Amino acid sequence: MTLLPRIFTDIKPDNVFNVLMIILCFYIFHFYYKHFTLINPLPGPISIPLIGIFRSNIDFNDQINKLNKIYGHNGIFEFYIAGRRLIVITKAEYAKKFLAPSVKDCKIYWKRFLKVELFEDLGFHQRGLTFNVNFNNWKFNRQIFIQSIEKISNSNETIKLLNELFEELSNYWIDINQNNYNSGIIDLTAWTKRFLNDLMFLLSTGKRSFAINYYYRKLKNEKITKNIMDSEHYIECLTYFLVNFRIAFIPKILRRLPLIRYHVDKFIDICNFLFERLLEVVREMREEIEKISNSNNFDMKQLKDNLLTSFIIANTPYESHPQKRVDSSLVKALNNDEISSILFDMLSGSTDSVCIM
Repeated sequence: MTLLPRIFTDIKPDNVFNVLMIILCFYIFHFYYKHFTLINPLPGPISIPLIGIFRSNIDFNDQINKLNKIYGHNGIFEFYIAGRRLIVITKAEYAKKFLAPSVKDCKIYWKRFLKVELFEDLGFHQRGLTFNVNFNNWKFNRQIFIQSIEKISNSNETIKLLNELFEELSNYWIDINQNNYNSGIIDLTAWTKRFLNDLMFLLSTGKRSFAINYYYRKLKNEKITKNIMDSEHYIECLTYFLVNFRIAFIPKILRRLPLIRYHVDKFIDICNFLFERLLEVVREMREEIEKISNSNNFDMKQLKDNLLTSFIIANTPYESHPQKRVDSSLVKALNNDEISSILFDMLSGSTDSVCIM
């Protein structure tokens, strides 16, 4: 009983520091030993252990583009984020197998994302498509996603929505030019970003994000309604998630440090907010569908033609084009969490394309 207290009393600050330095030196040696003895080494910068090669004050996509110019001559290069090795493919022929729908390639290359502890804590790895590391769940979600995309791609409603949105955009441009708002200058990049955001929100959820309307009112210095501000806030949070994506790779041992803790907590809060808002949208749409389907004069044509509706009615009696000859494990309805995760992947994917622009 007296041995343990004696050990702790004999420990001096200098000894603790020496032990920590030995551990740190061993980790650095182990890190670089693994780096220089890789079986299949690829071009890329030499990284700093625990940190990587990325600077927090520079845009992630800009850094990737700079690395591609230096190391991506052969269409493939590597880099490290928080001690994790990541490989970037820049040639279409190399990426073909990863994106091919064949059963063989699907089984080999199904996992598109590595396991990250913070995403594991947030539940990202067990739902959706992008971050999902559960093969059966990913396979099920992928089947529903492809089926819904095919349905909406052949819909006249999709073409109608696209035309209406573009007509609205054209009217804004005409008004800006005639009244000389913003000196009559049309920033095509800024408008295109917001047009794509509006279109994706509309096709996926059936709701407007009011992105182009917000920008138009901002240029005219008009009053902006609460609904528009709420939608703009969601887009800003989604953009923050994508721009600060690398926060998720920070090792757990470093997350509670004073300079890092604030950013990690903010990142987690924004992730929770994004999913909660989508859950609300899914619940509202599900209630609306149940109300319509329970009416006496119910007709399938009464249901809205968007991806969210397709996700909700998939593998239910209300589905107009049920799946044929598929795995029995894929014939089940999606729950709200699964639907919100797929929507999140879609919206973040479109917003990520917008951020790159």
